[in-house]
Amino acid sequence: MEVKLTRASAALVVTAACVALLAAHALQLHHDYDVLSSRYAELQRSYEGLSLNYSRLEGDYEALSSRFSDLRAEHERLSNQYSLLRDSYSKLEEQYSSLKRGYDALMSRYSSLRSDYESLLELSAKLNGTITYMIRKANSYALLRDAMPRVLNSEAVRAAAPAVSDAGVSKSDFWGSIQRMYDYVASNVRYAYDVDVPVWYVSSTVTLGDRAYVYEVRCVECQNYVQSPELTLRIRQGDCEDQAVLIYAMIKYYMREVYGAEYALYLAYVEFGSGSGHMAVLMPVQGGRVCIIDPAGRYLTSQYGRITSRPALEELQRYSSHWASEGGIKYVELWDVKLDGSPSVVAKGSVEEVARALS
Repeated sequence: MEVKLTRASAALVVTAACVALLAAHALQLHHDYDVLSSRYAELQRSYEGLSLNYSRLEGDYEALSSRFSDLRAEHERLSNQYSLLRDSYSKLEEQYSSLKRGYDALMSRYSSLRSDYESLLELSAKLNGTITYMIRKANSYALLRDAMPRVLNSEAVRAAAPAVSDAGVSKSDFWGSIQRMYDYVASNVRYAYDVDVPVWYVSSTVTLGDRAYVYEVRCVECQNYVQSPELTLRIRQGDCEDQAVLIYAMIKYYMREVYGAEYALYLAYVEFGSGSGHMAVLMPVQGGRVCIIDPAGRYLTSQYGRITSRPALEELQRYSSHWASEGGIKYVELWDVKLDGSPSVVAKGSVEEVARALS
């Protein structure tokens, strides 16, 4: 009996121990369950967050996938365009090479033509200068203003020295010497009409670069030949211009080389009411007075047969009346001619206007 109780006790002890172990294990399981439940709750929340992110990412993926499809289609389109452009580029490159060869050939030809052009341009400039000089030289025999450098330069004035001496001038008698030179020309130079002389005009030009070239020249005949003082003295004849140029040169020489003082002296070109022209010499005097010396027109400002001067307006009006048969004087132009033959206009206009300029 005692042994059985012992076994029972042992069984109880074992049972109690097992129960205790089971209880401890249950407690441990319960604790683990609580931990796992908490972990599960956390995982559940993480899952829900990840699920939400997954949904968003899935939306983004679909959007990106759609965008990728579009980009791939665009890439294919651009690839096709690139292929076409590549083919076009190859063709253009071939055309460029061909054009470059043509350009190089043209540049070589251009350089050759440019050299020829510059040579021709230089030759044209020389020919243009020669033609211009020849026209000016030819016209200096027919056109009065162009003739001044030829007929009234310093050498032409010196050529009048023998006539000044033959006229019997005196250093101490200025006015008497002027009258004696007038008388000399009027007595020794016969009036003669001019012959026809060709006059050249540049009717058109062409401009190359910054230079104008003669393109067309026209020639007309003009009944006028301007003689040098030396020629007029040698042939002892000439028209009004020739005699005016001669007396002008003689007075200039007398003032400079004999009298020793030079005063103003003008060539006077006049136009008559009839339309014809004439030339004389006008010498201004102090006080607004003038003396007109015109051997071809047989006119000298004088009183009682002796040379004098008068107020400009009065004398110009008297001179105009002298030409009443030509309709009087309509226009006057006074030229001051330097010893290089260059004329400058000092007064022009009607008799009244020129008189005011001289007063």
